[in-house]
Amino acid sequence: MPAVWDEGEDRYSVRQILLKVGWSFVAVAGVVFVWLGVELLLHSGGFRGESEVSQMPILMPMSATVYCPELNETLLARPATFGPVIPRRSYGEDGEPVEGYAGPIKVVRSLGCNIDDDYEDLRGRIAVVRRGGCGFYEKVLVLQDWGAKAVIVGDDRPHKGLVTMFTKEDVDLSRIPAVFVSYDSYETLSMVSTVVMATTSDSSPIADTLIFLLVSPLCSLSIIYGMLLFHRRYKILKERAPKSLVDRLPTRIWNGNHVISQGKGGAAGDSKVWASSGECIICLEDFIIGVSRVMRLPCDHEFHADCISRWLVSRKKTCPICKQDVTKISETSPLIKRRQPRRSGG
Repeated sequence: MPAVWDEGEDRYSVRQILLKVGWSFVAVAGVVFVWLGVELLLHSGGFRGESEVSQMPILMPMSATVYCPELNETLLARPATFGPVIPRRSYGEDGEPVEGYAGPIKVVRSLGCNIDDDYEDLRGRIAVVRRGGCGFYEKVLVLQDWGAKAVIVGDDRPHKGLVTMFTKEDVDLSRIPAVFVSYDSYETLSMVSTVVMATTSDSSPIADTLIFLLVSPLCSLSIIYGMLLFHRRYKILKERAPKSLVDRLPTRIWNGNHVISQGKGGAAGDSKVWASSGECIICLEDFIIGVSRVMRLPCDHEFHADCISRWLVSRKKTCPICKQDVTKISETSPLIKRRQPRRSGG
């Protein structure tokens, strides 16, 4: 009777590894969530934070546009995380531009960092200013005091990507919207007199970051799971014996310890006394004389042909009793030993 082997032990090992990896991801995600919570408290004024300005870690930040009607050209921009949110629609229901986010612009001659010495009258205008000299937040507050109703900050270096402007101050004092544009867009704005500012995405950068923190571990865990399955599959296949080798192993019909017929791999006229216990160690059933077809391994142990074939091909390439590798033994030992001719006496 062929034996059926359960591969639950293999699956259990994979589950153990995945469980450890999963808990590792949970721990990392927990640390990141705590860090993100601290960042949110800093932005919302939960407790005192550092005053310098840096980039906020955002996976898919909000985007905005600055439309130039005179050139019929739309420039890409990045909204600041402080100040009021720019509406998605750039025109009102009456077809007119939204008040406060569209109108005449003025290019600020200075960097807009000194509220007293570099003063310019920006009342009713959208200020266009170059990056540098001070932080983004400080720059917007200065231009707000000068009367600007919105601020467009242009990069001071060409061929650079857009950045997200934000502050770590306790309280957000900005009452006007602000966006960041590239160096080339800044040069374009210096040639026009009116613009229309609008956002192109209603998604929140914080929400995008949270989604990333949730999806990223799942994707990483799926990749690791696939790699573990591939490695486990490769290891299992490596531990199995080739079917072509198993088919060449000698078989016979059991008749105690005497061969009455040869099976695969046997040669006519060959005979040998086979050592066996009379029982298949795999299925634990006795060999039936004249009925059971048994297979002999190079280590001289015998089993039901069906049982040991399935064992070697689907489970292990070693003998279930002595653990010898049948593939290595078969490479150096003949599958069948021919009987040496007896010498006649006298």
